[in-house]
Amino acid sequence: MSASSTPTDRDALRRGIANLDDQHAQIASLAREAEYLARAGYTPALHRLLNELSLRLKEHFDDEEALLEALDYEQLAHHSEAHLALIENLAELLMGVTRGAAAALDVQRFISSQLTAHFLSGDAAVDSFFQRVLHHT
Repeated sequence: MSASSTPTDRDALRRGIANLDDQHAQIASLAREAEYLARAGYTPALHRLLNELSLRLKEHFDDEEALLEALDYEQLAHHSEAHLALIENLAELLMGVTRGAAAALDVQRFISSQLTAHFLSGDAAVDSFFQRVLHHT
């Protein structure tokens, strides 16, 4: 996987919340591996890995949303919708891989255009909120 597609700098994914940071690192690792498997054409392994990525994303989004709800984050509904859209798009990609209709480029596009964008820019307001509420900055 290319460094430009997936964030490899752990600091770019660090929020200062241990379990969310660990989940971010695991998701980034799975995304890098998915890009590699897609390029290499290992479809059965890619299918399993994208399924695992889907499970880890759902777990992460559930944990993040629970924390945001506990902290009364005003934009939770909007942020949850973004999470749902990402999960739905990954499910479509997974189905495409299963049918043989998704190419390596489709996997790379999902990871670079959607997954990475969510974590590096889509989470910006949430990151600011966490900094303000949890770290008092």
